Amino acid sequence: MVESLEGAQEVTAWFGFFPSFHDATITFMGFSRGDGIIEIEAFRMTDEIDDKGYFVLDRHAKVTVHLLGVSGTVMSCHSNPTILELGIRKVLPEHHPPSDTAAIAGDFEIGFDDVCGGGGSIYARDIRFSVSPKLA
Repeated sequence: MVESLEGAQEVTAWFGFFPSFHDATITFMGFSRGDGIIEIEAFRMTDEIDDKGYFVLDRHAKVTVHLLGVSGTVMSCHSNPTILELGIRKVLPEHHPPSDTAAIAGDFEIGFDDVCGGGGSIYARDIRFSVSPKLA
């Protein structure tokens, strides 16, 4: 389902797969006139180990999530913007979105957990992606 969203194929082409954004950093989140933007500094973790014993990270990029027609937010974030995992799903009638949002079946939910136990969900009519590779 994610691959059908505008810009998702470019994200997949850069990383070689569509990432979970584990250990990526939210650098900006903002809302204006019913739309929203989340900017994420992301990378690909390889199976190589550097001389200090850490996994080698490559394919660094800024991934921007464009949220069109935001219909609700539910947040319990902490000051640490490091993502544990990010997920996207289509809201179905049986999902029962929170009653304090205007989310309806057919909207998208983008949900994330941070490494400190916080997280949130943002509901929107449409989601699009763009990727800006960071070349060395």
